[in-house]
Parts: sequence; C-alpha cells; structure tokens
Amino acid sequence: MRLLLFFKTIIVLLLTVFSISAISLKLYDPSVLSDRIDTVRNSVAMYFYERPVLKTGGEINRDYIPFFKNLPDGYSYSGHLLTFTPENDTTLTQFADDSIRYTKYYRSHNYLKSFIAINELKTDMLIKGNTYLVPNIEKPMVYNVFNNANRDTFARSVYFSSKSINSAKMVKQLIKDYKTAGINSVVFDVKDVPGFFSYKSRVKEVIEYDSHKYRGTDDITKMIRLLKENGIYVIARISCFRDMHMTRNRPDWAIRNTDGSIWNHGKGEIWLDPTNNEVQDYTIRVAEEAASYGVDEIQFDYIRFPTEKESLNAIYANHNGIMSRTDTITGFLNKAYSRLKKMDVLVSIDIFGVVAWGYEGDIKSTGQDIAKLSQYCDIICPMLYPSHFNNNFRGIAKPGDSPYYFISEGVTRVKKQSGKTMVRPWLQAFGWRVSNYNASYIQEQIKASIDTKSEGYIFWNAKNSYDTVIEGMKGLNSLYK
Repeated sequence: MRLLLFFKTIIVLLLTVFSISAISLKLYDPSVLSDRIDTVRNSVAMYFYERPVLKTGGEINRDYIPFFKNLPDGYSYSGHLLTFTPENDTTLTQFADDSIRYTKYYRSHNYLKSFIAINELKTDMLIKGNTYLVPNIEKPMVYNVFNNANRDTFARSVYFSSKSINSAKMVKQLIKDYKTAGINSVVFDVKDVPGFFSYKSRVKEVIEYDSHKYRGTDDITKMIRLLKENGIYVIARISCFRDMHMTRNRPDWAIRNTDGSIWNHGKGEIWLDPTNNEVQDYTIRVAEEAASYGVDEIQFDYIRFPTEKESLNAIYANHNGIMSRTDTITGFLNKAYSRLKKMDVLVSIDIFGVVAWGYEGDIKSTGQDIAKLSQYCDIICPMLYPSHFNNNFRGIAKPGDSPYYFISEGVTRVKKQSGKTMVRPWLQAFGWRVSNYNASYIQEQIKASIDTKSEGYIFWNAKNSYDTVIEGMKGLNSLYK
C-alpha cells in the first residue's frame, strides 16, 4: 500500500510540475489550456489530493471537508491547480473579489500582484475563453466552520478590535498564549461605533458608502476558519444604532432635530434611528452576512436608544407607529432573531450594567427590558464594569474597587429576569477608577462569574491589552478555570 502511494505521489508531482511549466513556458495557447490541463491531470490527481484528514488512530476526521467542490462556472480544479476561464470579458478587480476566497491571500492587492505575475498579464481585463492560473490556493481539505455539533458556549473571551482581528501577530498570540491561559473565545468587531467594517462586505450600503474602507482583510472567512480550527469560539460584535459613518451618509436614517438636522451632531454622538425599518433591516443584513461566514455567535451592541435627556425631544421615523422605546428595541430583536436562528448561529445582546438593577428610568431611556429581550436571544451580556457605576451606588463609595460585588450582584439580578436565557457578563480589563488594578482584580471578577453560574465571561480592553488578564487567569485554581 505504501509503495503504491509512493508511486502515485511521484506521478502527481511530475504532472503538476509539467502543468506549471507548460503555463510558464507558454507551450499551450491560453484558449485551449484548460482542456489540456484537465486531460493530463484528472486521471490521478483528485484521489491523491482529496484524501480524508485522519485523526490519531486512523479514524476519518469529519471536521474537514473538500474545499473545491461545487465551484462556480468558469473554474476548474484538479491536481491541486485551480484555473479560471471566463465566459465573458472580466475585470481583474471583479475577478479578485470573486476568487480571493479560494486562495490563502487576505488582501486583494497582494493576490492580484501574484496573479498578474504568474499569468504575465499586460491589461486589467481577463479575456473571454482564455484560461488563467490562480496562485497560492487553499488546501484541498479545510476545516468545516459550520460543524457546530460540539459548540461550547461557555466562553472565556477577550475583545479584539478590527485592527487586532486582522493582525497575524495578535491572532497567533490568541491561539498560543491566551489559549494556554484558558481563553477559548474572541469577540471581534464586524462594525464598530464609528461605523466601519473589519472586512470587505457585500452588503449593498456598505459598498455604496465605502464603510469597509479601513478594513484589514478582503476575506474574513480565513480568519474565522483559523480560529475555529484551533478551538476558538468566535463571536461577531455589531454596533447596531450607534453608527457615525452611516448616519452622516444617510441623514434620512438618523435621529433628527426638529429642524431636520442630525440630532446631537455637534457633540459627536450621533445615532441611527431605531424606529426606522430601513435601519433595522440594514443591521440585520449585516448580521446575516457575518453568520454566513461561520461565526458561532452574533452579538448586538448598542441595541438601545441614546440616554441623553435631549433625545426624548428628538424626531423619530416611527415606521411601526408610536411605540415605547422598550417595545421598539424588543421588536427589532424579535425580527433579527427570527431571521438569524435559521442560520445555526447564536444571538447575544449587550445591555447596560445598571439596567440589571431594574430602575424604571434606566429601562425606559435605553429601551432595554431584560424580561422582554430575553425571549428573543440566546445569551444576555450585561456590561458590569465596576468602575462605570457612579460613586456611592447602592452605598458603595468607590464601585471600581468592589469587583466581586458588582459582577455577582449584576449577574444574579439579570438571571432573575431572564428566565432560561444564558447570561455571560462583560468584565473589566482596564484600570480606570480602580485603586489597584492587578491579577487579583481579574480573579475576583472571574470568581464572581463562576459563583453565579454564568455562561462564561468576556474581558474588555479598548486597546486589546490583556497581559493582566492572562496573569490573573494563570493564577486561578482549577475550580475557577
């Protein structure tokens, strides 16, 4: 058996070298290259390259699937070579947008540089009927990001900005160092408060207003696959109604002043209108796109109204009639959840920490009613950062110095209102308004989360600096890991 495999390996290597040499030396006319390559390679190559991935002991690993099945028209794969023969003249840019998913490249400009070089192109058009070689393609068998049978929702997570999730150094540190300390999850920005995306999106409005112009990757699926293959639970965070870029580009979607101008524009805190059905649909389509890439969980942040008193006098679209803020936010979440639950993705929401205490004024101003919202999500994530509570809150002079109390009390209160919905708190990974921010501070918050039977926890640091978190987690005893 081994001898047979050895000879097949030699044959495939020779055929592959021959095919590449033929292209580079231009032994074939491009118009007939595809047929020639297929004739030479198809007889033996697929058997060798698409063999199953095996676990230790020889059992087939069902987590891996063939990557190049069901290719679109024009693509041909065999012998681990991918070619493209356009049915119509096609621009390089359009081709790169469509095909980067089949390669190991993260950015289109790097991909096109290699594609142009290997095919010796002189124009920015791919000619109908000609055949072109796609360089640096993905492995034949890849991890199946949609295999969620063993999904572990107990997330010990950290937040990554769009810059960090697209940094090879940060992701490598997450997989190696953070995971060793006990981190098994990451929350990354799909769309942040300024309104910009971390990856190239296909959502119509994102393209129209270039909301992805600061992206770090043109294909986020590679990063999601890498993370999930390494046992990292992936949570995609979306800032819903706090979106400065879209508000400026679509003032008709914004909360407005009585004179028609954008509300609160001068202070820099501008919001999309939660009562506008187009805004709601846009947000849900963004979530659906992220879910289609195989993330484990969609997390809605800023799923609320602005809390400034002046916002009560602002003008809203009220597309569904005059409704309370709580009914508006609950209605939106109901709509989003009904669409997303069809995609085998969990849905979580971030809520103000103070809402857990159930003060009517906080519930009415934010629109976040825990009992109502819990019906239309899988996980509630209260932002219980101790330092964000006012001094003397509930008789505690400096809340920032009472991490165990605020986490345990906050989670307990949310759980009492949320029924069977899971609760996973946001924890503080920064030293603002804290007398002694250190590893013990981290440990106190984790202990409070575990003691209240939370579904894990998420650490927030705006700069994604988690050395103190890692130090704290490494010092925990086994009971709290």
